[in-house]
Amino acid sequence: MIDTEEPPIAAEQAPDSSSRSRSLGSSVAAALNVLGRVLIGSGVLVLLFVVYQLWGTNLQERRSQSAAKADFTEQLAQVDAFDDALLESLRNPPPSSPTATTAPPLPTELVSLLTPQPGEPMALIRIPKIGVEKVVVQGVSTDDLKKGPGHYDESPLPGQAGNAAIAGHRTTYGAPFHNLDQLVAGDEIAVTTVLGTATYRVSQEPFVVTPDQVEVLDEFGDNRLTLTSCHPKYSARERLIVTAVLVGEPFGALPEGAAPVQVETVVTTPDGLPATTVPSTTVAPTTEAPPTTESTTTTTTAAAAPRADLDQGLGGDSTAWPAVIGWGLVSALVGALAWVAARWWSRRGEGRARLRRWSVYAVASPFFLVVLYMCFENVDRLLPAY
Repeated sequence: MIDTEEPPIAAEQAPDSSSRSRSLGSSVAAALNVLGRVLIGSGVLVLLFVVYQLWGTNLQERRSQSAAKADFTEQLAQVDAFDDALLESLRNPPPSSPTATTAPPLPTELVSLLTPQPGEPMALIRIPKIGVEKVVVQGVSTDDLKKGPGHYDESPLPGQAGNAAIAGHRTTYGAPFHNLDQLVAGDEIAVTTVLGTATYRVSQEPFVVTPDQVEVLDEFGDNRLTLTSCHPKYSARERLIVTAVLVGEPFGALPEGAAPVQVETVVTTPDGLPATTVPSTTVAPTTEAPPTTESTTTTTTAAAAPRADLDQGLGGDSTAWPAVIGWGLVSALVGALAWVAARWWSRRGEGRARLRRWSVYAVASPFFLVVLYMCFENVDRLLPAY
């Protein structure tokens, strides 16, 4: 009895085992299929982000440079409207004399051109050896360096006495200093500001420092230009430094202690009597000390000037996280809606399901790429610039 009943039991159990094996195999295959799609999608996103950094950022910089060139050309035209003698006194200041009293007052419009605000164009730098011709903006913040090379706020203007310093990207946002390492001693660098063109000559071979070696931006008792950029290419680990010495005498600087003051202009009537008093604002140096009495004494302590930082504009911006998450969710939502719509549309009608599906993807792609671009722009803010 037992021998005759065992084969049927085994025969009944065999199909269940085979079914479970096929089910398990199907689950594993489905999981691997999903994993494969996720990895492919992630690889495509990484590739698109690399394309954005190497080419998309260049488009942004090109637009910014076009606007900056127009603004800088307008600044040069505005300077030409000022008195030639006043401009000459700034371009070629006379040697200091013990009998000199006060410098002439400067119009506020001229002062604003000599003291640009962050992000404003302030110079044009040309390096013929490596084909560089870029408008320099004031400041080296992340947003400033996206527009082009940036001038360190703490340093004098190019052409003035001291160590003028300019930073620029090497691989993104136009890569103005991409080939900075190719300069050699004797190569020429010309920087044009509203006061004129200052010519520098590279004084030594480019050298590399760590980001904390900010002493390269200190004063050295000469008139020089210091260019800084990231090193090696595609990395922000170190800084590449180029130093150049000014050829000729430096331009003059804004008189120390200059401040806006109200100057009254008297308008007279035809009979010579005063009619109205029109206040006009100019800038004059405050050379006289404030009066003091025996009962009161005023003591003023000058604050130490902030020191330049080689990491300015190159470190990641942690405040970009909310924007990254927000645009990432929007990108995922647009992609999910496109996928659902493609599946729904491919099931309508007979035949050509694949064509229907890809037609939906083609329509959705521009919307997806726009929100993905915004997401990449903020991801780029998180990462160290180079």
